[in-house]
Amino acid sequence: MCDADPVAVDAAQIRATLASHDAVVFPGFVGVDLTGVPSLLGRGGSDLTALFLGDALGAAEVRLVKDVDGIFPVDPRCRGPGPHLSDGPGARPAEGQTPCSQLTWAQARTIGGGVVQSKAIDFAERRKLDFRVTGLTGQGTRVGRPSRWAAAR
Repeated sequence: MCDADPVAVDAAQIRATLASHDAVVFPGFVGVDLTGVPSLLGRGGSDLTALFLGDALGAAEVRLVKDVDGIFPVDPRCRGPGPHLSDGPGARPAEGQTPCSQLTWAQARTIGGGVVQSKAIDFAERRKLDFRVTGLTGQGTRVGRPSRWAAAR
């Protein structure tokens, strides 16, 4: 099956494994259905996997680590006004271009430019799950409820 939705995970087993290991690695976009048949979560399904696991485990924060430092107002791989062409994988933001510091789920869905899977954003909004989109360094972009960010300051 393609474009499936996650429905269950054994959170107790994950917690037990984490108690005796430094890290647990999960496949990003594949699972199995109730009959054991492999199922795909669609393009960008690793975002959905991370948010689903974070929600199931009650994580204080879920970080989606990307090849850019957050969600930008325009695609950071594009240069100049008018129609934009990608500079290719690994392109860095134009000088002075910074990611949005915070966005609601609706804003992330609108300007996210494919950085985060739409299904993952929908899941996070349904579950009222705030998350952060970031590169390996930096603060990135917080996505979720603005009222929660004000309380965290």
